[in-house]
Amino acid sequence: MFPFSAHSVLAAFTRIRHRRDYRRFLSDCKLRNSDLSKATINLRNYAHLRVGSDVVVNDAFLDTNGPIEIENFVFFGWQVKVLTGSHDYAKLDRERQFAIISRPVRIRQGAWICSYAILLPGCEIGEHSVVSAGSVVRGIVRPFSIVAGNPARQVGDVKPQLPGPNHDTSDLLPR
Repeated sequence: MFPFSAHSVLAAFTRIRHRRDYRRFLSDCKLRNSDLSKATINLRNYAHLRVGSDVVVNDAFLDTNGPIEIENFVFFGWQVKVLTGSHDYAKLDRERQFAIISRPVRIRQGAWICSYAILLPGCEIGEHSVVSAGSVVRGIVRPFSIVAGNPARQVGDVKPQLPGPNHDTSDLLPR
């Protein structure tokens, strides 16, 4: 689904809960020009994590009870939480502790997940969308939209600014 290669950028202080799976993770979850250097990955199933190229995750918590797909050019602020699992509230006592329900989380190309945002199981973040700081997202965020709050609601639209044919970039060059 995503273009993968063996060029990984994983720093030594990446925290993966199950160390015995670390080598397997590196070989099966291949990254290209992506930085998960400070991410905490709850690695229940390493095959559930798919990361595109040029992705920056910072110190996010990624819960891989269910599939997480992060497409190209996505970037996270600090302490973002991506949750894919929950417990069955209809179960009682000890049975509830082990009754895990998983739903996938998809983050489409170019999305920006700001600091302290929480993505709940089953949500999808549309292309080039912005999830504001501290937002709690459940459900679908439309492409090119800005969402904020708990629960997250659309508060604006992303309006791409593309340089026109007469756009002068000389002021951006070093002098």
